[in-house]
Amino acid sequence: MVKELYRDIRDIVDGINKTFAVKLKLNRISNLNATHLRYNHPMVKCASRILNRLGVEAVSEPSETALSIFLHRKIPAVTIGLTRGDNFHQDGARIEIEPMFKGISQIPALLMAMDNGVCDE
Repeated sequence: MVKELYRDIRDIVDGINKTFAVKLKLNRISNLNATHLRYNHPMVKCASRILNRLGVEAVSEPSETALSIFLHRKIPAVTIGLTRGDNFHQDGARIEIEPMFKGISQIPALLMAMDNGVCDE
């Protein structure tokens, strides 16, 4: 999807350059694809167990974020969701306060598990 979007934007920029005789340049800031750890990776399983004990449903899906940089370099990493909300990255974005208590408690739990080697392959 990201590659298709990039091609569409590149075509728009090319069209503007030709139509208006200007020289716009599109800079690509990342060539990484959306990625994720395997579902059976110890870090994913550990993070899922932590969420389960907190009574939170785990969600696992590929993402193209800073996480991709770690995974591309073979550094295991997961995204930790701290709360729920809507309209992300837009005016009027909102988050819920109540889920943050459980969301934040994931951090020390996962760090302790990592420190004790629970997340190692």
